[in-house]
Amino acid sequence: DFRSKTVLVPWEEIAGGSQLRIELELGLRVRGRVVGPDREPVSGARIIAHRAGGARMAVTNADGGFELEDLVPGPLELRVLREGFLPKDGIELDLKPGAVPSEVLVELDRGGRLSGRVTAATGEPLSGVRVTLMENGEASSRSGFEPPSAVTDEEGRYHLDGVTEGERWLMAEHPRYVRARRSVRVVASKTRVDFRLQGGTEVAGRVVDSWGAPVAGAQVELLPRSAGPQGAGLHGSGLHGSGLRGMGEAPAPRRSGGDGTFRFPAVASGAYHLSAEKSGYAPARAAQQVLVSGTAEVPFQEVELDDGSALRGRILGLAGHELLSVRVTAVAAALPAKVTRVDASGNFHLAALGPGVWTVFAQGPEGRREVRAQIHLQRGQDAFLELDFAAEKE
Repeated sequence: DFRSKTVLVPWEEIAGGSQLRIELELGLRVRGRVVGPDREPVSGARIIAHRAGGARMAVTNADGGFELEDLVPGPLELRVLREGFLPKDGIELDLKPGAVPSEVLVELDRGGRLSGRVTAATGEPLSGVRVTLMENGEASSRSGFEPPSAVTDEEGRYHLDGVTEGERWLMAEHPRYVRARRSVRVVASKTRVDFRLQGGTEVAGRVVDSWGAPVAGAQVELLPRSAGPQGAGLHGSGLHGSGLRGMGEAPAPRRSGGDGTFRFPAVASGAYHLSAEKSGYAPARAAQQVLVSGTAEVPFQEVELDDGSALRGRILGLAGHELLSVRVTAVAAALPAKVTRVDASGNFHLAALGPGVWTVFAQGPEGRREVRAQIHLQRGQDAFLELDFAAEKE
C-alpha cells in the first residue's frame, strides 16, 4: 500500500494545462495482537503509536488483533490502554524502508483491584454512587481518557480493575449525599475500600448584579473555612488495607441558572465561604459566611456581583521600543491585583475592576523609575488614566 500524499499546486499551473507528476511512497505497516495474563485476546484496547510528526491510533478487534498503516521509516513507540488493565508503555520499534510488516505481541497485566461497598448512615446500601479513582487528589486521566470509575449496584458494591499499586485516592459521589474522598494504598492483589455516606443539608441561593438582576452562568463555590475531616465517615473499620485517611470534601462548584439561582443539594455540617465570579464582573470583596448545622434549614443566600468598572490608559514619555516591556498593575484594598501589558502605542486596558480607590503603577524598562497614580472608580465606570514617565523623571 502507498502512503497518502497532499500536494499544493498553484492555480496558474492547473489553468495552463501543465502535467503534474506525483510520486507515492510505499507506506509501512505494523500488525500485532494484545492478550491478557492468561493469553486470552483483549478486544477494545487502544493502540497509540507516537512517531515523528504526529501519532496514529488503532483499536483491537475481537481476536485482540490490530493494524497500523501508512507509517514512515524510523523509530516508533507504542502505548496500549484498556480499561481493567494496566497501561503498557515503552514498546519501541524501528521501522526500516521496504521491510515486511512488523508483528508485535503485547501482554497486559491486570494490576490491582479496588472493590468495596457504599452505604448510607443507616447502613442501607446505596446504588448509583460513582466511585472515581484519583491521583494526588485529582481525577486520574490517562492520555485524555476519562478517569477510571465505577457505579455501585443495587447492593452498593463496586470494583475497579487495572489499578497501579501505590498511593491513590477514591472519591464517592451521589447527588443526595455528601461526597467523600479517601486515600488508599493499593496492593498487588485486592484492596477493599468501603464508604458510609452522610446525608447533607441543601444550600441554595441566587447570584445578582448591583441592580438586583439575576446573573446567569456565574461559577459559585462553597469552600470549608478550615480543612478538617467532615461528617462523611468510614464504615466502622470499613476500610481494608493500609494508609487510609479521612479528608473533608467541599461540594463541587455550581453554575447559576438563567434566573441566577444555584443549589448545593447535600452539604456536610460545618462553616463555609460562599463566593461567586463571572467574567465581566468584579470579584466580591469578601466571601459570604454560611453555617451548616445538622438538618437545620440554611437561609436562602443572595450573592451580589459588582458591575465591573474598566480602566483604559496610555503610557507617555517612553520610546516605542520601550513600551512593549512596560507592565501596568492596579491594586485596591481587599481585592485581587490586576496586571496587564502595554501595546506598541502605549495603550493599556484593565477590565472587571471593582468600585473603590485603586493605585495604578507602571514598571518601566530596566533603568527607569516606577510611575504611579491613584484613581477612584465608581460602579460600572469606564475611566481613563495617563502615566507619564517623562514627568516622573523631571
